[in-house]
Amino acid sequence: MYANCKDIQNRSKRIASNTLVLFARMLILTFVNLYTVRWVLAGLGTEDYGIFNAVAGVVTASTCISSVLALSTQRFYSFAMGKGESDRLKEIFSVSLNIVVMIALVLLVLFEIVGTYGSGTMDSSVFPVFFHIHPPADTIHRCSLCQ
Repeated sequence: MYANCKDIQNRSKRIASNTLVLFARMLILTFVNLYTVRWVLAGLGTEDYGIFNAVAGVVTASTCISSVLALSTQRFYSFAMGKGESDRLKEIFSVSLNIVVMIALVLLVLFEIVGTYGSGTMDSSVFPVFFHIHPPADTIHRCSLCQ
């Protein structure tokens, strides 16, 4: 009984210390992000900063989707291995691969459509407001990759 009480106390201390460390980490990251936004905004300008945030949002969303798919696949693998159903692993792999390929194809088609209308190479009457993007001419000259 005493060992069980001590084990519960150790778990509680560990949970509390992990919570404090995560809270401190979040505070540090918040201050670093607030400080660096000033530099990035000054370096890019308001229009390029908006484009930077849009691209960063797409990258972040795709990273989240990728990690969720990986974790859910791992969960199904672990469950099947725990039950001793090694023949089911091939089925799980096949289904997860099909899901990833389907998502990639849907995103490819979506990005091709949006890219075509957004670049102005086609008539953008379908999306006249949202995807009529024309970057300023001096943006090309400020780009370090173009020099």
